[in-house]
Amino acid sequence: MWDTTLLVEHELPVEADPGQVWALVRTPAALSALPGRFALDVPGGVAKTDRLCCLVTDGQTITSTMHDVRQEIPGQMICWRTRSTEPAGKQSLTLNVRPRPRGSSLRLSIRDVVPRPRAISSEAYWKTQVRPWADSLRDIAEGRAPWPSAKMPAEMLERCSVPQPLKNPVKVCAAAVIHAPTAAVWETVFAPESFRRINPGKVAYAGHVPGTPERKAGYMQYVVYRHLDGRFTASLSVIMELAEGVSAVSQGVAPPHIKLRHLITPVADGSRLELECRWSGPAPRSVTADTAWQLQQAVKGYKALVERPA
Repeated sequence: MWDTTLLVEHELPVEADPGQVWALVRTPAALSALPGRFALDVPGGVAKTDRLCCLVTDGQTITSTMHDVRQEIPGQMICWRTRSTEPAGKQSLTLNVRPRPRGSSLRLSIRDVVPRPRAISSEAYWKTQVRPWADSLRDIAEGRAPWPSAKMPAEMLERCSVPQPLKNPVKVCAAAVIHAPTAAVWETVFAPESFRRINPGKVAYAGHVPGTPERKAGYMQYVVYRHLDGRFTASLSVIMELAEGVSAVSQGVAPPHIKLRHLITPVADGSRLELECRWSGPAPRSVTADTAWQLQQAVKGYKALVERPA
């Protein structure tokens, strides 16, 4: 199927100094000003990236895309490109700031590569997004609206936390005995950074979502995955059930809403860690087998991490 490139732009005057406008548009906070979006800044440097951020979109479903700075001219222009599409970079968001009498001019450009049958609907969609995005940035720069928060909006968090029922659930499990107290195993398994440490080749970053309650139901974590073709994708999950030090049940925010249970119990030689993964079926045998293998690798990774000499 042939693709076509869309370009949707909008420009408006801003009654604020160019430096003040630039201070806003050069940050991931500017992407949070897009309708129904929350930009999650990925802290620290990730190899082969400039500044990664995860853009969470509240639409018919909750989705997430990874964006990175492709080009920046300080004080004038910044271009964010997607890193999660195949191939990477099929979509870009460019923000330009220019001085003008009594303020600045702000121009927003959205470039998107879509299949030709979707061109008309996609262009219409982006036209409904670019104008309110520009208006929101103008209001923030002029001091008539607050700066976008680094914390996930309460409405989005509430929607992410809605229990999603599974139809014909498929279940796989993996377990291992770890020679350490249950408290030590719990702290290691519950820490997002541990998942990166046991998957350094695949996981670029793992952390918690700001604004979500820590160590209680509603706590959200996210994982940024690195792909061999240069893409980065993100997975967000929310804790649905929590028994501190014993068990936790998380649910994937995006479809297929995979549920993962961690259970830690004391045994004679230390602690038993069990991971259980469930999702809506039916599922091909290859998918079930691959998921079971991944769970077993995770259990082995946690075991090695906890038992590793200090």
